[in-house]
Amino acid sequence: MVHNSAVAAKFNGIWRIIEMDNWSNDYLDPIEPTHITFTDASDGEIALSALTGWLDVRYGMRNGQPCAEFSWQGQDETDPASGRGWLTMDEQRRIAGRFYPQR
Repeated sequence: MVHNSAVAAKFNGIWRIIEMDNWSNDYLDPIEPTHITFTDASDGEIALSALTGWLDVRYGMRNGQPCAEFSWQGQDETDPASGRGWLTMDEQRRIAGRFYPQR
């Protein structure tokens, strides 16, 4: 089994988000480039259009691939916002996953 700190190290850094199922590409970058950042063993942030949030991250494996599962809390423009999501990383270090804003 891979130790969680080894998985966390794989995700450490800023990841540019270039495509999302729920939003058009025009929506992604109006304020700053859309990205998700993992900063240490359990923290990070996300910026998506007018939404900014801080992550609480747990690392592990999903279907044999490194995985980051997170909840987030922040704001969308000036309104409180929160949700959850997950990402997996393939052998080419590409990440894919789901982002679920709470409605």
